[in-house]
Order: sequence, then C-alpha cells, then structure tokens
Amino acid sequence: MIRLFCVAAGVVFMITGCNGLLSLRFGTHRLRNFTLVEAEGGVGDADYLQLTGARADPAARHTDTRAAYPPINLWPVLTPTDIGDFRKGVLTTGHVVAWWQGDGPDALPEVIRGTVERPGIAVPPTFGDGRLVLEPPVTYLHLNNEPTPWYWQLTLFVGGLVLAIGTEALTYRRRAGTRNYNP
Repeated sequence: MIRLFCVAAGVVFMITGCNGLLSLRFGTHRLRNFTLVEAEGGVGDADYLQLTGARADPAARHTDTRAAYPPINLWPVLTPTDIGDFRKGVLTTGHVVAWWQGDGPDALPEVIRGTVERPGIAVPPTFGDGRLVLEPPVTYLHLNNEPTPWYWQLTLFVGGLVLAIGTEALTYRRRAGTRNYNP
C-alpha cells in the first residue's frame, strides 16, 4: 500500500513539475499585458497579467476578516470613467477584482501585476453599498503574486521521478534478493 502511494505521489509531482515547466516556457505563465478595457472582455488562458489603466475607489474596497487570517482584501478595478460614475452614485459594472491577503496598499498604482486566481473566500456580488456590480467574465488578480519559478518546477519533476522510480527499484531489489536462483 505504501509502495502504491509513493509511486502515485511521484507521478503527481512529475506531472505538476512538467506542467509548470512547459507553461513557464511555452504557455500561460508568461507575463501578458492588457489594458483594463481589454481585460473586461476576459483574459483568455493568461495566468500572469499586467494591467494598465487601473483605478480603484476606496469606497468599493471589501475586507473579509471572518474567513482567514490575515484578512483578504478585495478591490474592484475600474476605468477612470467608471470611477467617476461610481462616485456620482451611478450603478457601475466591474469585471476585474484585485485581491491580496494581509496589509495592502491604500491606493492601487496605474499598472498592476499578479496571477489570475480566485481568492479563498466567497466574493460578494456587489461592492460599495450595491453601486458596483460584478458581471461575467470576472478576472480575479492576486496582486504582486508571481508564478512558481522554473527551478522549483524542475525540483518537483525530478523529486517525483526519484520517488516513483526509487520506490519501484527498491521493491524490485527486495523481491530479487528473496528469490532462490539456481542457474
């Protein structure tokens, strides 16, 4: 049973490491640049983004202190026109939510960068007393987070390979040593 667990864990580590290496080199983990207007239509398969033209109003910020410590902060990112409408009390729609865990910025810079991933909490459908509504497609940007570096992905792959093959080699040697061979 332990042997099967070790082989399965090794295969999972190998697949994870290989997927990460291929994504870093050829795929979705490369930094992609979007304007906020382009990101409102969705970001496709991008996992690592840089958004320009980002604005946020402190009145729309939401902090969830119940689910995690340190707390998770959600901040809808809007265009300058949408910020003006939000401040006037007009119902505004948003498609990008920046989030971070712990203490964060009091204001967002015009250019923000991070990985695309959902926060570990339930995201409210409205922000700012219901004046800002999230509409699909919604992109959740984990601020200042980067994909796992290539050397950790390679470590996962090689570690999984050693675990899987090493377990099988050890099992084979034990079984070969217990047999009585008479050539």
